[in-house]
Amino acid sequence: MEENVKLPNMRIGYSLENEKFIYISKIIALTLCDVVSITVYMLMLGFVFHVDFGENVLVIFITYLILGFFFTCLGTFLCILLKDESTCNNILGVIQLVLCTLGGVFFPDTYLGKIGIMLSNLSIVKWINYGLGNYVYGFSLSSLMCVCGIALICSLILLLITRKLFKIQLFIK
Repeated sequence: MEENVKLPNMRIGYSLENEKFIYISKIIALTLCDVVSITVYMLMLGFVFHVDFGENVLVIFITYLILGFFFTCLGTFLCILLKDESTCNNILGVIQLVLCTLGGVFFPDTYLGKIGIMLSNLSIVKWINYGLGNYVYGFSLSSLMCVCGIALICSLILLLITRKLFKIQLFIK
């Protein structure tokens, strides 16, 4: 564990709180940071670059928040699974890069060829982009709600697995 977070984690670990509050508090803190970050980005994009977020900006905001929550849960799961924050940070960065590449964030997924297109169907980012596009351009909200629901279910599954794997004794050495 990184030295700058080891002592606070030890203090929390030796407190009388339930073990699950340790990682849940970190997830809540990161989710609140996501709220601030998404708000700043959306305000900047709206006012400076005149980006149109569709009829209901709150839907777009919540979608980005759900995506951020999913990646926070994934990061927490990986950190507990690997028992090393620096390795987790490196692996999570690569996972996010792959999911964004397969999701068509950097260039259209059609450039990836047949196998790339097939693999891109596994990327949650692709489906979030697809749902956001459908919503913003007025086609449908149902695909976005479906993808957000799946992302929340995956997040909850990751949280349940994290709860089973988390042992405070492994993190206060």
